[in-house]
Amino acid sequence: MFKIPFLVSLCLSLQIAITPPNPPPQPNEHLLVSTPFESLLKQRLGPIIVKCLCWIVAFVESAVIIAQNLPDWRYSAHIVSAFSFNGRSNPTIRISPLFVFGIYLTLLGAALRAWCYRELGI
Repeated sequence: MFKIPFLVSLCLSLQIAITPPNPPPQPNEHLLVSTPFESLLKQRLGPIIVKCLCWIVAFVESAVIIAQNLPDWRYSAHIVSAFSFNGRSNPTIRISPLFVFGIYLTLLGAALRAWCYRELGI
C-alpha cells in the first residue's frame, strides 16, 4: 500500500519532465519544406503516448496492490488473476531499492527540467 503514493509521484514528475513548456507553433510558422528528421521532431504524439502508458500502468499496479491487501473484497480475485502473470497474488510487488532509485532519478529529472525552464524564462 505504501507504494501507491510513490507511483502517483512518479507519474506526476514524468508529466512535468516530458511536457513541452510551449504550445506547438502556428501553421503559418511552419517551414514549407521539412526533412524527414524535422517532421519526426515536430510530432507531439510521443509524449502523450508515454504519459498515457505511465498512468495506465500505475493504475493497474495500484489496483493489484489494493486487491492483494483487501483479499475479502469481491473484485480482488478478479483483479489479481487478470493482471498477474501466474494468476495468483504476487509478493514481489514491493518497494525495492531499484524502484526507489528510479523514483529519485525521475523526481530529479523533473525538478531539473522545471528549474531550467524557469531560468530560461519559458
